[in-house]
Amino acid sequence: AATRKGYHDMTLVTKRRVEALGMINRFNGWLDRPYSVLEHTVIGVTILKHEKADERIQKSFLFHDLEETEFGDIIRPVKKKYMKEMYKIDVREWNNKLYCGHGLDLTDLIDPRVKEMDDRMLAAEIHTVARVTDRAHPYVERSHGDIATMIGLKTYGTHDLACAGFWTHYRRLFN
Repeated sequence: AATRKGYHDMTLVTKRRVEALGMINRFNGWLDRPYSVLEHTVIGVTILKHEKADERIQKSFLFHDLEETEFGDIIRPVKKKYMKEMYKIDVREWNNKLYCGHGLDLTDLIDPRVKEMDDRMLAAEIHTVARVTDRAHPYVERSHGDIATMIGLKTYGTHDLACAGFWTHYRRLFN
C-alpha cells in the first residue's frame, strides 16, 4: 500500500489547530446558526463525561475529528462515495501519529462507542441546528435530550467557549 511521509515532525494538538477546528462548520455550513466541529466535539466529550464513559473513549472522541484541520470536513456521503484510497491512507497515518503520541491506539478511534456518540450527536444536530427533519436517520428514535439541550443553549456556542472547553477536557484527560 502506498503511504506518504511527512507527519512525523508535526505538532498535532496546538492552540492554532484547535482554533481552526472551531472555524470549520458542520454540515458544510447548511445550518440555522454557526455550529463548529469543535463545538460538536466538546459537547460530545462533555456528555460522555456526564455518562461516566471510559476515559479512553472520551479521549478518542476529543480527537475523532481533529484530522479535519488537515484534510477538511468531508460529510459522510461524500467521503463514502468519492474519497480515494490515498486519502484514507493519509488520514489513517495522521490519526496514528496523533493517537500514538497520546498513549492511544487507532482501535480507540474505531471503537463502536465513539461512532455511537458521533451518531447520537448527528441525530441531535439534525433536529436542533441543521433542521433537517425530513431525513431518516438510524438514531432519531434514541433519546438525545441532553445533547439537544446543550446545542440549543449554545453551551459552547462561541469560538472562545468551545476552545476553552476543548482545553479543559484535554488537561483533565491527559495531565
